Amino acid sequence: MLGEVALVPVNSNIAKTGITFKSTLFDENAASHIALGQAYIDNISDGALKTEKELLNLGMNQSAVHEDIMIGNNTMNVYGIINQEKVLIMENGLWKI
Repeated sequence: MLGEVALVPVNSNIAKTGITFKSTLFDENAASHIALGQAYIDNISDGALKTEKELLNLGMNQSAVHEDIMIGNNTMNVYGIINQEKVLIMENGLWKI
C-alpha cells in the first residue's frame, strides 16, 4: 500500500549536487518520490497519541517496511484540484505555487 507521496523540485540542493549518497535521508530529497509500506504518523495531528485502530481508520498504512521509489524529473507536471478546478502545482519538476 502507498505510505508516502513527496513532491521535491528538480532544483533541490541535494539534486543539484548530482551525487547519489546511498543514504535515504539524503537521496529521497533529490527527486519527487512515493513510498510503499509504512505511513508516517508525524503527518497526522497527535499521530503518536492515537491507537493503531484510530490510525487505520484515518487511512494510515501500517507495515514493517517503507520503500521509497523515485518518480520525479524535469518533465513532471503535478496538478491539484480545488473546487473542481485543476491547479498547476509543479511544472517541469519546479514549483509553480
